[in-house]
Amino acid sequence: MLVYLADLAHDYQDIRQYMPLNVGYLAAHAKSVFGERIEIRLFKSADKLLDAVDERRPGLVGLSNYSWNLALSAFAGRRIKQAHPELPVIMGGPNIGNDPQSIGDFLKRNGPCDVYCMYGSELSVSRIIGHLLELPAEEKTGEMLRGTDFDGCYSLRGGELSGNVDIGGGKDLDYIPSPYTTGTLDEFLDGSVIPLFESNRGCPYSCTFCNWGVSALNKLRRFSIERVKADLDYVAAFGGEFSEFYFADANFGILKRDLEIARHVRKLYDERKCFSFVGVYWSKSAQPHMIEIGKTLGHLTHTYVALQSLDDDVNVAIKRKNIDSKGLLDIVGKLRGHTHSTQTDILVGLPGETFESHLDSLDQALGYGINFFNCGEVRMLPGTEMDTWDYRRKYGIKTKYRLIEGEAGIYRDELVYEMEEVIRETSAMREEEMIQLRLIRSFFFGGVTVGEQKPLLPVLINNGVRVTDVYRRLIERKDEEPAFARAFDWLDREANTEFAETPGELSRHFGPRERWASMFEEESFMKLNFALIARLVMNRDEYEGYYTVLEKVLVDLMGGFASPAAVGELLTLCRQRNYITHVLRGDKATKITVKLSDEALGLLVDSGYLSSTSPALSRGGLTLAIDEVTASQIRDGIRACEDGLTVFSASQVMQKFWGRGYMEPEVLNRQAEEDTALGLDGFHERPGAGRAACPPADPS
Repeated sequence: MLVYLADLAHDYQDIRQYMPLNVGYLAAHAKSVFGERIEIRLFKSADKLLDAVDERRPGLVGLSNYSWNLALSAFAGRRIKQAHPELPVIMGGPNIGNDPQSIGDFLKRNGPCDVYCMYGSELSVSRIIGHLLELPAEEKTGEMLRGTDFDGCYSLRGGELSGNVDIGGGKDLDYIPSPYTTGTLDEFLDGSVIPLFESNRGCPYSCTFCNWGVSALNKLRRFSIERVKADLDYVAAFGGEFSEFYFADANFGILKRDLEIARHVRKLYDERKCFSFVGVYWSKSAQPHMIEIGKTLGHLTHTYVALQSLDDDVNVAIKRKNIDSKGLLDIVGKLRGHTHSTQTDILVGLPGETFESHLDSLDQALGYGINFFNCGEVRMLPGTEMDTWDYRRKYGIKTKYRLIEGEAGIYRDELVYEMEEVIRETSAMREEEMIQLRLIRSFFFGGVTVGEQKPLLPVLINNGVRVTDVYRRLIERKDEEPAFARAFDWLDREANTEFAETPGELSRHFGPRERWASMFEEESFMKLNFALIARLVMNRDEYEGYYTVLEKVLVDLMGGFASPAAVGELLTLCRQRNYITHVLRGDKATKITVKLSDEALGLLVDSGYLSSTSPALSRGGLTLAIDEVTASQIRDGIRACEDGLTVFSASQVMQKFWGRGYMEPEVLNRQAEEDTALGLDGFHERPGAGRAACPPADPS
């Protein structure tokens, strides 16, 4: 029997794509059970899936369901059912409520779905395949599936919901064969998608905005450490070059053995250099071994602490009081200078959060040493407590809808796009205040998270200047430079028009065919935080105007401890660090020296940005460098779109490297410092000694 499994992703525009690990698990498990009795093909592209169905009708189609591909999967399912009404179509994924009413409503809205597989679906999908294999050809239909009970699945029969939840499989996940080492995912290991890995599943926390910790998934289950290492080895040796390796664990570091996994990842980087970053969601419990994990991964990752808000009332409302924030912040202090940066999520629109308390949370977190913020609005996710009507009423939550960046395309002459429902007002904050925060946070994001003003931040904090005040005053003085005012007016217009009252409003606006093209115009459909800094970098007059106004603001705020000349030097340092601007101007050098006065250097040393004994310090200057692997991948990304570099494509390059597109003084001696700290000298080869030949990364 032929089976098509698809984790569809919009590929109409050139955006980051991730490994279809989810359907890879399903395929690997089913093949281990049924062997040669089944043939399975995997898909990321809707066009390729529909073409394959046209060319060779399968016996079963499975579609994943996430917030970023709900409409695309529904479109594919509908087209498949139109061509083959009897063909069984199943779906699975977390983008669904977990109460009977919500599940039933989803199935009624998504008619092509015959059966929905809840949560981890390896066992459920294999049960469905096994059942189909035993039936004669004429009975292998969607209607038959709807009329059959499968543990862990739901379906509609005569309009009535039938089914149950069954996680199954116990604590040991090794019953699921590896989709990597079995070769199931080989076709996707060419460097064009980001590899995903899992060492465990489950989350013991129950935050109201997140569907990771729903009751059915709160027990921790794990793959063996041998299995995890084998997966990492297989991908690293395959020959692709990847911008990052990404762990999908909800709490990496929750187990002591995760330190061993981190050491293995670092060893692979040192030997092969075929990835330049490791994405992880760190454990929300302050485990002592997390410090060693951070030191081991070093510049390959962020120290990640999940705070969301530093307001006590907000944390009660979102059920995060059981998370040891003080312990996590202690880890931040102990890892300062070891990892690339320190990351957290300060969300906008949380129940009980006010305009000022949100800004206070940002400044407090900066004071703790955090310098990488995901500052998004709160998205309503099906299945979470926050998405319930009772919770919405209790906190006065009002929402609107917007397009998800890059998640749209024209397929088979049909416009398909994804949208997200986002909190726009609560009983504690009006929408007008959220829009004002949107503007402040866009500049904050570029300066802090992307890293444009990274050297400046500790100087400000060390001398008692609130960083959010800098960006508030920057906005107030925007009209002092016409070029900068032009960039701000663009941002203001986008911030005030990005949301629609209802999904129907978006549908009416983009429904007419003559408006389809407008969805893919230069200024449509981008994440504003990245788009703003990308626009500034690409438009030199706006970039210089931005820094001119910023310098005026800082001269006023820093007048008590820094001369205007020193302020100017610090901002020159900020600009010179930006490797993307160097590449755009034809300069590929990965190491430079920036001249600085004793006063400017003193401010950087006193604030802790530099050590007085840093090898990067030289007479009258500071030597900066960028990781060679990262630099090479940035050049490849820009070269791939140099004939048509736009704000959108530039923002995609920035997203791919998330604040790593800057030259830093720490890079020069980081490896030696980390090896000494970890006691690794003499126990492994130096970086690059065993590097495999890796082809350039696919720019898509």
